[in-house]
Amino acid sequence: MFPTFGTQSFRVSDAVTSGCFGDQAFSIPLTDSVGETTATAGSYAAGTRQTHFETQFDIASAVPTAQQPGLHVSVSPDRGDGSRMSYLRFEDGTAGIDVFFDDVQGTTNPANFVETQVATGLDRTKTHTVKLTFDAVEGPSNDVVKVYIDGTLVQTGTSWENYYRFDSESASEQSPRIVRTVLFRSVGGANPANAGT
Repeated sequence: MFPTFGTQSFRVSDAVTSGCFGDQAFSIPLTDSVGETTATAGSYAAGTRQTHFETQFDIASAVPTAQQPGLHVSVSPDRGDGSRMSYLRFEDGTAGIDVFFDDVQGTTNPANFVETQVATGLDRTKTHTVKLTFDAVEGPSNDVVKVYIDGTLVQTGTSWENYYRFDSESASEQSPRIVRTVLFRSVGGANPANAGT
């Protein structure tokens, strides 16, 4: 359907959703992880620690001629167990594909998650190239995350490092996480009408 996808693509629906992480889709993990020197690896091999991460993919609607109400999926750089360090969400809006970016600003408890809409009404009949870069910088409040859509920088923000540093919900592991994979997640309200589309 979309020549730029080549011979393979990953198709996801929110006809069934889950609040878990282990039953979601993860990309093949990197050998060398990305993160600050204090970033924790959990049970995963960290390899040689790097400070820069990039992920890029093309996204398109499987029903380019109509809205699929409620359709949504999130994409996040992750340690491999749901320990996300950033977040993008794609929704099928009335005018096309809408894109949202969430980061954590400030050092409050609970964490201050700030959501920004970075694209509105992307054309469903076309593929769109999305790139997210993450630069881990030593110390709090200074990681840099950039989001590009179709080659244009649409957002510069920060990571989720301060959620892990300051929010009491993370008290058992109070440190930022490494990044070694990408999580594709369907969570929240399911939309059975989107099954098979």
